[in-house]
Amino acid sequence: MIIYSNFVRLIGGDMVRELPESIVKRSGKVVNFDSDRISNAVSRCLVACGIIENALLISHITNRALNIVSSRYKD
Repeated sequence: MIIYSNFVRLIGGDMVRELPESIVKRSGKVVNFDSDRISNAVSRCLVACGIIENALLISHITNRALNIVSSRYKD
């Protein structure tokens, strides 16, 4: 569940995207939205699958995930 207002964040180049400021975790705890957590999870997933860490691939997958978050959770 996404809560509170959105903010505009610059993600590479000229791409501007609205992302949530805070989220509610399954435990009910409210935490700040942190896109670096998505990037770290993607990196760990690639390593677990035996794929050599590739910064461009991690960035691409992270940006796709952020686009999904942005499009699904607008105020």
